[in-house]
Amino acid sequence: MDHLESLVAQDLLKIRAVFFRPDEPFTWASGILSPVYCDNRLTLSEPEVRSHVEEGLKSLIERYYPACEALMGTSTAGIAHAAITAHLMGLPMGYVRSGAKDHGRRNSIEGRLDPGAKVVVVEDLISTAGSVLEVVEILRAAGAEVLGVVSIFSYGMKKGLARLKEAAVENHSLTNFDVIAKVAAEEHYIREEDIRRLIAFDIIDHPEAYQDRCRGKKLATLFFEPSTRTRLSFEAAMYELGGYVLGFSEAQSSSASKGESVADTARVVGCYADIIAMRHPKEGAPLVASLHAGVPVINAGDGGHNHPTQTLADLLTIYREKGGFEGLHVGFCGDLKFGRTVHSLITALSRYEGIRISLISPEELKLPSYVKKEVLLAGGIPYQQTTDLEAVMPDLDILYMTRVQRERFFSEEEYLRLRDSYILTPEKLVSAKDNLCIMHPLPRVNEISTAIDSDPRACYFRQVLYGKYIRMALILKLLEEAGRL
Repeated sequence: MDHLESLVAQDLLKIRAVFFRPDEPFTWASGILSPVYCDNRLTLSEPEVRSHVEEGLKSLIERYYPACEALMGTSTAGIAHAAITAHLMGLPMGYVRSGAKDHGRRNSIEGRLDPGAKVVVVEDLISTAGSVLEVVEILRAAGAEVLGVVSIFSYGMKKGLARLKEAAVENHSLTNFDVIAKVAAEEHYIREEDIRRLIAFDIIDHPEAYQDRCRGKKLATLFFEPSTRTRLSFEAAMYELGGYVLGFSEAQSSSASKGESVADTARVVGCYADIIAMRHPKEGAPLVASLHAGVPVINAGDGGHNHPTQTLADLLTIYREKGGFEGLHVGFCGDLKFGRTVHSLITALSRYEGIRISLISPEELKLPSYVKKEVLLAGGIPYQQTTDLEAVMPDLDILYMTRVQRERFFSEEEYLRLRDSYILTPEKLVSAKDNLCIMHPLPRVNEISTAIDSDPRACYFRQVLYGKYIRMALILKLLEEAGRL
């Protein structure tokens, strides 16, 4: 991030030209839903910011297109910026209409354009690049040599970058999505949770841009209890970022079997790795590790307490599947007593307006009273507790199924008695909404019939993929904050 990128990002945030709505995305003219909207027209009303923008555009043109002979603005947002920048540079200026006039000379191009003129197109922002490429084609058809494009802001969308490359059009922007997101987080314009989701959206849109971001960096996976999905998700995330992975998958493979403390293990591994992901059967163990490791430590699950990265994956899944969080009716079904994913997700959802919760479980596996008191009651979240899944099914927007966890029981007999309390079958979904989102943190045993896997409402395998993306975002964010990128 250079000084100009950071300065323009700060300017846009300061004048509130950037809008963040992760929970209620904007709909662009192309139909794309986006959690971020940048209105660069507002820069025209702010003299200091406008000066930074036009001087910045002038600098880009002089640096990348020194042979430029004229500027052409895009209609309408690019016209004013092209005019001011052309004035600063002492160059001719014109603009290209989005459509030819239906009267007079029926021009598409306004202003003088000599055949063979070397021009640079001035645009306010680049998303899918459709509109700016239309302008380039019109100019080329009129005989101009288009050197390239300058713009104030780029979303860096995969589709837009690919279209520009295919059309052999070079673009240079004053700032971009990555820089805006970083500055917004640093200066507290948005919540940490939201910034991780924004980075994850960007990774989903163009993963190739992230394939070398963690080159030379090492993730240590310290898993003191068995895990398949979470451990492999972290490992896949780091590999896709271009990094390396070391670690162990069970306590018996570590010095813990010799009596080494969590603090000492963390201190030692911190000498080998840049970041640690830890799962431990004891509540609070990752916190202890974070106090001694000297590198960032990610809690990958601690006993029956919390599972924060699964919660981030769950939030991303809900957002991608439902488009937001407000007003949702969420049903949690199964083991709500020991289900750390349930505890974490209820806490996260309590921040959003209009959330309603249904707690569906046997009496023996009810949500702990401390979660009800500290989260639901304290936050004024409407909830009901029931043993009847089918009674609440018709009104649910999200159904979050969980398995009864054998490893949390002291009595095998009690586990066997409760194991099959709830089994979701196609018959039980007859009364459910067509857009119901069925989630599960996995692994499943038999609480969801495999006959449901082909139902479009089954989101649990997509949930796994979203988990990888959110862990990529988390690793990047923590390494950046620690000054290790």
